[in-house]
Amino acid sequence: TANVISVNPKFPAKDFKGFVEELKKNPGKYSYGSSGTCSVLHLFGEAFRIATGTDIVHVPYKGSGPALADAVAGQVEILFDNLPSSMPQILNGKLRPMAIAWNQRIDSIKDVPTLAELGHADLTEVVWMGLWAAPDVPAPVQTRLREATLRVLQQPKVRELFASLGLDAGAGASADELQRSLRVSFEKQGATLKAVGFKPE
Repeated sequence: TANVISVNPKFPAKDFKGFVEELKKNPGKYSYGSSGTCSVLHLFGEAFRIATGTDIVHVPYKGSGPALADAVAGQVEILFDNLPSSMPQILNGKLRPMAIAWNQRIDSIKDVPTLAELGHADLTEVVWMGLWAAPDVPAPVQTRLREATLRVLQQPKVRELFASLGLDAGAGASADELQRSLRVSFEKQGATLKAVGFKPE
């Protein structure tokens, strides 16, 4: 799924360029909400901060729902979120999207540029989801679960719904591909944590 950077409609900037300029003019003035400390969305926010040389204050929430509610209410000015979570509020004008982390524009919000278009391809890390089973689940059962899941994900109505929300069912990864994705994400997020000096408490 795509990630999205959105702002409360009262935020003075109307586009990504103006957004970054406003942040640079006012270091430490604005805050961004995420789904929690060290969540994927917090690390997305920190990677953005590093890449753009901006100073914004992180406000961690217990999940995307509360962060989204406060961004709509204006308690935080900026939100780093998964697109499906924010999409209803974007479509009804309660949030203004600045950019999406995705490999192409999304039809339902086609005026919103990708971060790659804006010169930040390094920030285009999408959020992926996997189906996991306990190690003692027999291999034939694992295979059956995977095949059934893939059949559902290939249904046209499912793919159409996913696309409208900023989700891509893809072709379905193998177990080995899923493990590789996990390692790549782990290494990239670890580098972000190191760059910001974040340490476990």
